[in-house]
Amino acid sequence: MRVLVLVYQYIIQQKIKNMLLRNNLFNFDRPQNFDTMPVSKLMKGLVFDFDDMYIPFFTPIGTSMLNNVENVFRTNLEQVNSYEIQIPLIMSNASLQTGQEVGSLFERKIMRLSGKMSEYHLMTSPEMVFINLFAKNGIDSNSMPIKYHYISNIFRDMPDPKHILRTKQIRIIGGVAFDKNAQTRQLTENQLTEALRKSLVDFKIPFHTERFANGASSEFFYLNSKENETYMIPSLDPNNRTKSISLGMIYDYSAECPNDFLHIDPLTKLASKTFVTSYAFGLQRVLYVIMDHYRDNKGFNLPANIRPYDVVFISSKENMELVKKMTSDLSNAGITTCIDNIFGRAHTKRMDNADYIGAGIKTVIRNNTLSAFDRSGNLHIKTSDPQEVINTIIGMIKQQRIK
Repeated sequence: MRVLVLVYQYIIQQKIKNMLLRNNLFNFDRPQNFDTMPVSKLMKGLVFDFDDMYIPFFTPIGTSMLNNVENVFRTNLEQVNSYEIQIPLIMSNASLQTGQEVGSLFERKIMRLSGKMSEYHLMTSPEMVFINLFAKNGIDSNSMPIKYHYISNIFRDMPDPKHILRTKQIRIIGGVAFDKNAQTRQLTENQLTEALRKSLVDFKIPFHTERFANGASSEFFYLNSKENETYMIPSLDPNNRTKSISLGMIYDYSAECPNDFLHIDPLTKLASKTFVTSYAFGLQRVLYVIMDHYRDNKGFNLPANIRPYDVVFISSKENMELVKKMTSDLSNAGITTCIDNIFGRAHTKRMDNADYIGAGIKTVIRNNTLSAFDRSGNLHIKTSDPQEVINTIIGMIKQQRIK
């Protein structure tokens, strides 16, 4: 069963296919002071860059990794029958007034529009949009539980963002579920919590889950980074704030719902209160944690289900036709590649950069000889036969994916 899940995850990955390294706006060279730089700074230029401060522009490599992170969450949520939807980025101000009370701290984060759009704001918290849609459609109790998830950007109107990636545009995966009573709501929350936990397990990153005293929410934390923020985590330290990064939370939204948010029993026609579960995970934060956890003395030794591509080809310009043929064959086998076509720089520099970006395999073509190395520098084959190299690479990738 585990093998089937692995296969499914790799089918839906959205890695870069046959990327040409020179044909990008960004320089991916490992910085000279790599060892002393924090991961958040190393992500700039490699994962994203800025045109305007605090507004991230994701590179092809960063987009690929973020897509792969999203797909792990998608896979696990689909296993608990949560359906993906698209939601609007612009929302009515009125929807905020009918849900959770907007306090001064939350109010200052809301990015409100002006002019003819002054009755709207950019998406911050969408629960009431779901609730309003639910109420308009007269849902009966036999339809529940209803589980939706979405991947979207949210926005914060803050002059100087303080969180780990310091951006005003935050990528999240979130969701909402509707249940007919408190007992089934708890079962749904347990399923969703397990799907979210499973995603972090699939990334093989350490995390801590805190169940708060009121029993209404669970929050997920990463504890190992040097760039940690601080949060109250009672089970770790009941008296002081703990250095950590909050990745996401799941909670019972029912208390925030209007009392007239009802569903109908199809037989008796009686109306009853609907119970709501909501959650959100910061995908940029999850990607940061993955890169922080898998950082080593070469760069980022990313797991096979996250890295932007599997193989980097390093050759001279004269061998490009052969490289293109090999990358095409590997693509047909479900293996993604990057071609280092920056021919003017030293061979060792190109090898180092392949390690920095996180490629699982380096394939080098020199003097009609083809060699395939893993990231540790072990030579797996040296030959003049391209097909032998392709077969070797396929075998190496299969082993990496099983791990």
